[in-house]
Amino acid sequence: MITRALTAVGIKEGHPYYRYWHSLRHSATNWLIILTGLLLYNGLNTIALIVIAPRVSKIEYGQYLACFALASFLVVMPGLGLDAWVLTQSPSDKASATALWMSTIRVRLVLLIGWLVGMMGLAIYLPADTYPLAILAPTTIGVALDQLLLLSYSAMRIQGNHKLVTVVQSLSSL
Repeated sequence: MITRALTAVGIKEGHPYYRYWHSLRHSATNWLIILTGLLLYNGLNTIALIVIAPRVSKIEYGQYLACFALASFLVVMPGLGLDAWVLTQSPSDKASATALWMSTIRVRLVLLIGWLVGMMGLAIYLPADTYPLAILAPTTIGVALDQLLLLSYSAMRIQGNHKLVTVVQSLSSL
């Protein structure tokens, strides 16, 4: 429809405005795909939390939320902004993108292992009734694995695999 409108006003294929329109359309489509993935991910996470809440006691649920909030807040330290940095890279081929992903995964994995050790050390000083180790340890590991997934999403996005990211992101929230 827009292509017909552009042609009607004398803007044909090869015209700078025509190329601009197609670039804008492609960017908007990718943006909508990414937004859909984020909405599905957060929506399904919310539904999962609502389904789980009545199955556990209020105290256990509060402990889980406290552990999750602490881990989510502190995981920024080993992140180093690698997700955003990967998105700024433009590898020329799939092999370069894979090599970039593998190198950043190795860096993040080393940092996350150190972070996990630090979190378990921190657990010694935290009140055990609020942050029980039986809840803190698996929650922290889950948050660390989520960080690896976020880096993988960035690597898939630089290859233009936005639809695949949306599907994997939605499924991982379950």
